[in-house]
Amino acid sequence: MCLMGMMIALLGSFPLALEPARAIAQMENDRPPRMPGREQRPELPQTGAYLAGDNMKFTLERYHDYERLRFSGNDETYYLTIEPAALGGRVLKYDSGDVALQVAGWGGVTIYTREKPDGIPAERLNDVAAQAETGLAMPDAKTLAQRMSEEIQNRTGLTIGFRANWEALNQSDMTRTLATDAIRNATLAIERVATSRRIGQQLLAEFSVVRIVIAGDSSAAVGDKLLTIHIAPTRGLAGRPSSLAILKIIRDKL
Repeated sequence: MCLMGMMIALLGSFPLALEPARAIAQMENDRPPRMPGREQRPELPQTGAYLAGDNMKFTLERYHDYERLRFSGNDETYYLTIEPAALGGRVLKYDSGDVALQVAGWGGVTIYTREKPDGIPAERLNDVAAQAETGLAMPDAKTLAQRMSEEIQNRTGLTIGFRANWEALNQSDMTRTLATDAIRNATLAIERVATSRRIGQQLLAEFSVVRIVIAGDSSAAVGDKLLTIHIAPTRGLAGRPSSLAILKIIRDKL
């Protein structure tokens, strides 16, 4: 009887061994609750207006899988690809392949320019309102093309025209927006290249017409006396090459 009493006493002192499922459930319930958001890291880079150096102002905001960058005083909007970097950071690149910004894991932003290739630290100033998804106020693509052709003539002395299926480009707000962006970006690239009469003549030997084409992906190419720019409505507002990408294509041919 003494031995039986000892066994009963021992079993009574180890309830966890008899009911493991209930014991594990009790352990889970006894854990302190997780702090909300503790394991969530802020999206990098943070949306907002930034200041780099004394007077370089720019804004950043997320657009689908891209980061949208716009400099103060510059009409062009850049759509940057985002790549992971060391220690939880990010590298943001133009569609030309050049690095635009480096974002540290703790959120610090460094912007790179042609004048400052080593980078300039940027300070976030405040939030920024999201841009409109479509360009309802965009001008007719053909009208803009004629205006930009005249601008190129006046600023560089080069006679360069634009060609496209204008009716197709004006069928929707998105295609019209992408077409007008492509026309403006091509104009900027041509004006930046044609800095002398000699370079202007080299450019004309490669192409004298800019052709805008709707396609599945955005790109730019020089061939057959044409600068062909593909716009891709399926990619949204990012579906056209930037002036930097077009500039690189032109310079590679000269």
